[in-house]
Amino acid sequence: MGYYTRLAWGILSNYAGYSASSAATGIVFSLFFAAYIAVQIPAGLASDKAGPRPVLVASLLGLAASTALASAATGDELMYLASALMGASAGWIYPASVKLVSALYDRGELPRAMALYSLAWPLSIALLGVTAPEAAAALGWRGAYLAMAAFDIALALALLKSPNPRTAGMRISLADLRNRDAALLAAGGFIFFAAYWAFAFYAYDYLEGLGISSEAAGLIYSLTAIGGIPSTIAAGWIISRLGVRRTYAVFLPLYGAALAAYAAPLGAVYLAALSLIAGFLRFVITPANSTAAGLIGGGRAGSVSGLANLFWQAAGIAAGAAPLIIGALGFRAFWIVAGALSASSALVLSRLKI
Repeated sequence: MGYYTRLAWGILSNYAGYSASSAATGIVFSLFFAAYIAVQIPAGLASDKAGPRPVLVASLLGLAASTALASAATGDELMYLASALMGASAGWIYPASVKLVSALYDRGELPRAMALYSLAWPLSIALLGVTAPEAAAALGWRGAYLAMAAFDIALALALLKSPNPRTAGMRISLADLRNRDAALLAAGGFIFFAAYWAFAFYAYDYLEGLGISSEAAGLIYSLTAIGGIPSTIAAGWIISRLGVRRTYAVFLPLYGAALAAYAAPLGAVYLAALSLIAGFLRFVITPANSTAAGLIGGGRAGSVSGLANLFWQAAGIAAGAAPLIIGALGFRAFWIVAGALSASSALVLSRLKI
């Protein structure tokens, strides 16, 4: 729900009862992003100290309240506030979830468990395009936000019965974050996600710039998520067979090659097939990241995942430099640089000692 809510305004703004400019929509996304990033380390530390259950329940209730606030917006200012609060609430979910999954499954089962958990990302993208317009048409955009809030509350209530593994007597200390493998995971992930966020932000513009219709461009773009659904399911088996480091060593260069291949605009069919391939490769990497955080962190999985996710999400800021490359050298150079970045992240992540 955290990822679904993050993206929802991109669709629901088209149904808003007031005029939401593209600039205002960009600010809505940026405020969510900034608030989400800001809470990562506190979320990880709290998940280790208090256990993941109270963190997840509080996060979902906060997300429900801020989503309901968004439904009351009559102008940009209230939507800005609601988006920042949604980001500050949703940001606690990932570290707490990694903590919970890591505590419930042993080393042999962890890759498969993280793969199933990681279905949240491609499924949220795929479902958003189907459910958000239908909900807005049936309930209005305000009703769609209220429906999301109700679902958040239902999830929070369901989680009240979930396990709450934590380490007795654990003290909150930032010194616990000084870990070689945690630093490598954060740094390597930052490089990878800089390439990924740049792709996510500018791929649609590239497709439309090639003269592809907006409908076809949207379909091609969505294929990256659709391709990720089967790969996320298969990722548990892949990571179990190869191990985390070899998964990085194989799939990061392949994903980089797929991004670089966008530099050859050979038509819509080619780009659609390439998007499926890129999505498949990218969503093997997602559960590998979560598995790595769980293995590195152990009893501190919340703290390690919070630290790593801080850098992974902050890479979206670095991706903001992409227009400089596009403006100076064109999209072809941009795709080659993005591919090289993704491939080079394997040099860092394959050094993990797990």
